[in-house]
Order: sequence, then C-alpha cells, then structure tokens
Amino acid sequence: MATLVQTRPTWTQVDSPGVEQKPNWVRRVLVAAVAIIAVTVTTVWLLGGFEQRRDYLTFAPGQQVDAGNLVFILDSATAQRAADGDWEVVVLGSVRNPNHESLPVITGDSGNFAIRSGTTVAVLERVELGGNAQRAVVAPDNRPIQLAAHFSLPAETSLATDLRVGVFVMEYGSTNILDLAGGERWHEADSRVYAAVLPLLLLEPQR
Repeated sequence: MATLVQTRPTWTQVDSPGVEQKPNWVRRVLVAAVAIIAVTVTTVWLLGGFEQRRDYLTFAPGQQVDAGNLVFILDSATAQRAADGDWEVVVLGSVRNPNHESLPVITGDSGNFAIRSGTTVAVLERVELGGNAQRAVVAPDNRPIQLAAHFSLPAETSLATDLRVGVFVMEYGSTNILDLAGGERWHEADSRVYAAVLPLLLLEPQR
C-alpha cells in the first residue's frame, strides 16, 4: 500500500516567558542518542543477530519488497576486484515509487540496503537509477526503473556464489525526542528487515 505523505503547515516556535528552556548540551545529547538508536537495527543485522533470532522476513530473488519509502525487486549481484584489490559489489534489480513525491534510495548506515558475506558487511554507498549515475531520485509515478546498488568489500573478503542482502523498512516521521531538532523524514521504522540470498556472479578483475 502506498504511503501518503501529507504536507503540514510550518509553525514558528516562540519562547514563552517564565518557561525554562533546555540547555544546548541536553539537546545535543538527546539527538545523539536518537542517532545511535537509528543505526542499531542495521548493525544487529549486519553482525548476524537477526539470523540467530529469526527476527527478519525472507524474500526470494525477483520478489517484490515494500520498504515503505520505495518498492524494490532484487534479482542478482555481481562482484569485481577493483584496481586497489577491494571488491566492488553491485546488486541489480528495479525500484518504483508509490508515494506522492520524488524520493531517493537512502544510503549509509541507516539506509535501505546492506550486504553480508560471512562475517564481512557493508552498507549502501551509491545507486544508479535507470542506468544513469547522475539521477538522484525515483519519480512518484509508480513505474519500475532499473536499479544498481553499489557496495565495497575489503580485499580479504571471501566471496562464494551467493550474497546475503538486507532491505530495511522505512517510515515517515520525526526521529527526535521531543522533536528538539525538528522536521520529519524517512527513517528506519523498527526491527523489520527483509533478507534474501541473491545469486552472485564473480567478474574478471578490473585492469
């Protein structure tokens, strides 16, 4: 089901006389605490915690996964040694946007994807949309476009013929305690993680 994003009026906060305002260091500590919580789900999955507890949902290659902000289909992956010896891993599939505004695929520690091979893990670094490395967002037309999600793994990583991929569910709202930092955005919803094992093709090293 598409997530409807409502535009709300902007309010200006006015300090009331006699109301004690929280010191800046309190605000910074609370916001930092929320940031730590936001990456917990990703970290636990990457370290294998969800595999042991079975607190994740499985999907098959080619199966649709609704991540809240975007809907993904992941088919396969490739891995190729770069000139520096590290592995460049690309997860291939498609993505569509069922919402009412253009949205990016979220990268980084609290992003849409992570991969794991044995005990070696990586989070999403960048994406190519529709075969265009310069394209930053998915249009809100609910039409699938080509997706290439890029990751890097250390040179010593041992790769086999498959790759574990995690898709993290997002929701729209504020992640800040008492809304101290203000604003709403897409962020990890909870402990819901979709996990799949994709076929992995090892390519010839770059020259």
